[in-house]
Amino acid sequence: MYSSRQMSTFLCSSYSLTLPEETVCTLDRNRIKTQKQYNMVSHSIPMGYESLRTVLLHTDPNLRFKVAQRIPKIRQMEKAVPLKIKSLEGKKRFNKAGLQMMLMDAYRSALLPFHYRRNNLSPPYTCYIQLTITQEDATTIQRYEYNHKLNETLFANRHVIIVNHLQSACFDVLRMPIGLKISAKVVSGDSRQLIPISSIVDSSKPLPELNINVTSESALTLQHSFVKNTEVLSIWTYKNRVDQLARAFKTMENQRVHFKFCRYDNPSANEYYQLLQGWLATERNVGSLITFELNADHIGESILELVRNQNEITESTDRCVTVPLRNATKLEAFYAPLHEDENVSRFFFAKSYKTQNQNNMVSHTVPMGYESLRTVLLHTDPNLRFKIAQRIPKIRLTEKAVPLRIRCLELEESTTKVNSQSYKLGVYRHYHTEDIPMGIKNRNKWGGVSCDLDQYGFEIPNSFDPILNGDVSFRREIATDRRKDTEEREQRLQFSLRRYEEALAKINQLESEGKTVDDFLAGPMNEDDQRIRRTLEIPKEQLQSGVNRYRSALLPFHYRRNNLSPPYTCYIQLTIIQGNVTNIQRYEYNHKLYEASKKLNEILFVNRSVIIADHFQNTCADVLRTPIGFKIFANNLAIALETMENQHIHIQFGQFDNPSPNEYFQLLHGWLATERSVGLMITSGLKTDQIGEEILELVRNGNERTQSTDGSVTVLRSNATILEVFYVPNNEEENLSRFILAARIKRA
Repeated sequence: MYSSRQMSTFLCSSYSLTLPEETVCTLDRNRIKTQKQYNMVSHSIPMGYESLRTVLLHTDPNLRFKVAQRIPKIRQMEKAVPLKIKSLEGKKRFNKAGLQMMLMDAYRSALLPFHYRRNNLSPPYTCYIQLTITQEDATTIQRYEYNHKLNETLFANRHVIIVNHLQSACFDVLRMPIGLKISAKVVSGDSRQLIPISSIVDSSKPLPELNINVTSESALTLQHSFVKNTEVLSIWTYKNRVDQLARAFKTMENQRVHFKFCRYDNPSANEYYQLLQGWLATERNVGSLITFELNADHIGESILELVRNQNEITESTDRCVTVPLRNATKLEAFYAPLHEDENVSRFFFAKSYKTQNQNNMVSHTVPMGYESLRTVLLHTDPNLRFKIAQRIPKIRLTEKAVPLRIRCLELEESTTKVNSQSYKLGVYRHYHTEDIPMGIKNRNKWGGVSCDLDQYGFEIPNSFDPILNGDVSFRREIATDRRKDTEEREQRLQFSLRRYEEALAKINQLESEGKTVDDFLAGPMNEDDQRIRRTLEIPKEQLQSGVNRYRSALLPFHYRRNNLSPPYTCYIQLTIIQGNVTNIQRYEYNHKLYEASKKLNEILFVNRSVIIADHFQNTCADVLRTPIGFKIFANNLAIALETMENQHIHIQFGQFDNPSPNEYFQLLHGWLATERSVGLMITSGLKTDQIGEEILELVRNGNERTQSTDGSVTVLRSNATILEVFYVPNNEEENLSRFILAARIKRA
């Protein structure tokens, strides 16, 4: 590429230049002297036509304007060569060179024109068109008689103008020559400028990219073909335009759409989701993409949760949700960092379609024979076999006839685990607002409640469900599950709620006074303080969690008392978990949960000739909903603690195992599932006293009538016995457990 001075010298060497003195008024004598230095005759060989075209094609457009003005003989040729512009702005800016037309008034007083008009005087000055050419730090000024049209001089009669980026900042009139057409890769401007700009953009092929600001009712112009046919549409807007844009998307088929909101706007997850729904209202091709620029990752998580809740069948991984669609495609919604090296956490939220059948190939080989199919199925993972049988009806009979080999089979009331994949059923409560009680929100997060709900939201104990043909019952004559809708339970919940709220208020008061709970407990206390003394020992976070839990539990009583319908819709949710991948499917709540559990196990196991399990574990204390004729050949039967009546059971974990407090509590709960006589005990080793404290807290929160001392919790039972749970230091030096957790049955 030649510099401006080199190119001028090179071209001028082939032609004799004579600049008309009357057309240019230069500011000083030095410029006139410099211009005259180039008026010389060259005797070199003239440049050929094709060579000149090539040079002009790769010459900076501003230099081409200058050359064409100074060399009249090449003007027609220069107009015929495509003009390539990197950036073109509607306020007459080309690349880094700014061209501005202005009228030079020697006198700027606004009152003078009124004086001249009143006295019918001619102003004491002469007007010129001034052209100011700015190229980085260099500025050139030229003045012409007040009868020129700049844009006709620059653009008239050009065959092709190729622009990388066309921008318009004009809201009045762009003075363009007749027939001007620009071939642009990117066009930027306000939505109010779209229709005027479209008249000068070459429409023979789709526009690659359009960047627009949507700030007014002009969102309606998005229906213009110029917008709808662009390949990549980028929109900058305010959140008060979300409704308009969501409606406009229903008729727009752009391959890619990107959204960015004003930096001071903070759209909610629902507003982002509304835009997504509008985008999905029309059928999208594979590869279509919509992206949103977010301010924080928690907004992305909230949008993903909305996608999960609004679709029955979804698959989830970290920061991603996939939704199968009807037309053999799937929607993938995810978010990721915008730039890894940014200090400010800003994220893109992207939705794209990917075909489900992208790996489906048509085979022209000989079909697999019956024996070969049996052999393949016999050595196929059982979970994959379940999926294949559901998707290929023709092989279902063969698949059922082949023995099903399972490494580990675990059955519960509403959960079936096959090897490392679990199938869990629950009742999911979908709220119609964002105000979801924390207790219900947590239960939803865990897959829903594992029992049915009545019309007010009361949990119906599983022990009230009927036993169906083929079921395996572990129930005793007297059901241990108590009803959850009694007045006595409401009173207990209200009492516990008041106690927790009083303790929480007391802690807040102490904190405002700069005191600690320990200082308060060590000092003198009145009767009210004595009443909440034990509750004050509970950490503040757990008190707040307890308040939320009790309030959630009291809501069904409120709905029943006032004959109100709960503000949510119930669904049967099937949660399939395989490693870090979670697949969620939701169905209408028109069957009982125990019926859904029965149906699930029938789909998996009914009419199978042989089921071989290396390890079978039953953790069910109520009823296993198994199909009729269900039989298992078990190589190793792990008997659950419920059926063990040993006087003393001790559980020791491996050196590198670190069970959680919940896992210890689960063992204790299993041990208590059957009636235990006085004197029976279960113990386990602990590595730290902190785990012991957390287990005791779980015992307190999981039982309504408890008494606590240091390192011990006593639970009052209904059969004139008490359960004592405590932990003590372990005196055996060689043992890896520093403490021993114990639970024993004593007389009340």
